[in-house]
Amino acid sequence: LDRGLPFPLEDIPKSGCVILVGSNLAETMPPSLRFFTELRENGGTLIVIDPRRTRTAEQADLHLAPRPGTDLALALGLLHLVIAEGRVDEEYVRERTAGWEDARAAAMAHWPEYVERITGVSVPQLRRTVRMFCEPESAMVLTARGPEQQSKGTDTVGAWINLCLATGRAGRPLSGYGCLTGQGNGQGGREHGQK
Repeated sequence: LDRGLPFPLEDIPKSGCVILVGSNLAETMPPSLRFFTELRENGGTLIVIDPRRTRTAEQADLHLAPRPGTDLALALGLLHLVIAEGRVDEEYVRERTAGWEDARAAAMAHWPEYVERITGVSVPQLRRTVRMFCEPESAMVLTARGPEQQSKGTDTVGAWINLCLATGRAGRPLSGYGCLTGQGNGQGGREHGQK
């Protein structure tokens, strides 16, 4: 399947929190960075997940720098905390998802201290990320080439989608999951119907 967003870029500044995984928009898609700047100006929070301290990461409210190749463990660890802290939207999961027991089992095998050892992201940062993502009424996860182009890229993206589903974000206004291309022309072409 090709990548794209299920919502317009104009929704980003209106969301409560955006987790941006494996993208350096400041260098690869500079015009889109304004939406993330507006997000923060409107009181929303930006969490950037990237092993590198990029220009985009410098603009984040929280920058997580996992070891390269550990994005799957990080996503599962965040889902573990969502479950452990009672932040799952049980009604949404029951009525609108399938395969929850498998997703839950994978997440529960990734407790915070274990994820910290794998990723290098501290337990307090993991907990802060979950709090920042779950407390607002709306939140988004956007992934890009970083998590996709790994040996378990499909599983990794699936884990980020599961985080959105478990918290009832997908399909709701100013919320959900979307994926970005590696550079602006590719994203622009897709957003203008060339898929």
